[in-house]
Amino acid sequence: MTKVSIVRCRGYEQDKVDKAARRSVELVCDLKKIVKRGDRVLIKPNMLSAHPPEEGVCTHPSVVKATIKLVKEVGGIPLVGDSPGAPFDRVEEVYRISGIQEAALEAGAQMIHFHKEGIVEVPTPDSKFFKSLHIARPALEADVLINLPKWKTHGDTTLTGAVKNLFGVIPGMRKSEFHRRAPKSEELGDILCDILSVVKPDLTIMDGVVGMEGDGPAYGHLRNIGLILASLDPVSLDVVFALLVGLQPLAIPTTKAAVRRNLGVGDLRKIEVVGESLERVEVKDFRLPVGTIAQRAPKFLVKIVTRAMRVRPIIDKRKCEACEVCLEGCPVAAITMEKNYPKIDYRKCIECFCCHELCPNGAVKLKPSLLGRVWA
Repeated sequence: MTKVSIVRCRGYEQDKVDKAARRSVELVCDLKKIVKRGDRVLIKPNMLSAHPPEEGVCTHPSVVKATIKLVKEVGGIPLVGDSPGAPFDRVEEVYRISGIQEAALEAGAQMIHFHKEGIVEVPTPDSKFFKSLHIARPALEADVLINLPKWKTHGDTTLTGAVKNLFGVIPGMRKSEFHRRAPKSEELGDILCDILSVVKPDLTIMDGVVGMEGDGPAYGHLRNIGLILASLDPVSLDVVFALLVGLQPLAIPTTKAAVRRNLGVGDLRKIEVVGESLERVEVKDFRLPVGTIAQRAPKFLVKIVTRAMRVRPIIDKRKCEACEVCLEGCPVAAITMEKNYPKIDYRKCIECFCCHELCPNGAVKLKPSLLGRVWA
């Protein structure tokens, strides 16, 4: 029986987060049995892009700091790192603006940059997409990996939880290849589980104090959730996450693939929810991304209405600063510059929404078709 803890946390004041994080971990494990004295512990937050803490895009610095404190208490050596979706020359900006770098250094952790630490090629014999993956060396060489996902939505995978957060161990723009090879949501869920098959976190702590609904993971609507979740099994944590927002766990592509491949526990009957009960903290009327409209249609209608319910990225020229991040991040080169603005070739577009996710200015909007707007 695997455990998932749910603990209330009403705000990001450091003392509140310290207490809630500690309680969430204590409910699922004895940290001393996971982190031995002298162990190098990689703490991997969600550092998607250069957004300040109050915008709810990245794992909040207070959650990172609380985790560092827990690691140091048991004698571990904390390292904090990630590989944002941004190009390498913008990574420093993400670390700084997210507030995570300052929090980590204040708490006595070392910041590491995955793209500077080297890459290890790891065979993936069970993958339908890759013969091997190029994984950031720190994710493989750390003695312990602690995963710190953020409670958010995602246009492709509906939710971006514990399993999806591992995407950050793929350095920089190499992530684009995943979207190119797996343009459909179910395929993307499967290819992300290739990462889980070779890099499994020892502990996951989810920042659900303030979550994001709607068109996440970067420009959705913030919502006070007031929770921190923890588990030794990232798949089980994602199951509970889905149930809390009123979704069937196997409707989440990463969870469905992970369960099919026996990479974690997906059956609620085999998951012990500790701390708060699901019923007491269920999040009502949670808004999902417009990009998942077709996925939410009745099963017998999905194939018929997918094209009619199409969601397309569009450029808001009022916000665009012609930084070309969307060009660099597009896995199928569907974006070009025309008259100093990005232009999307919808014949090439695979609707992965990387442009929407990576744009540092919120200039890429997701526009559903008329039928999609009615359905939503």
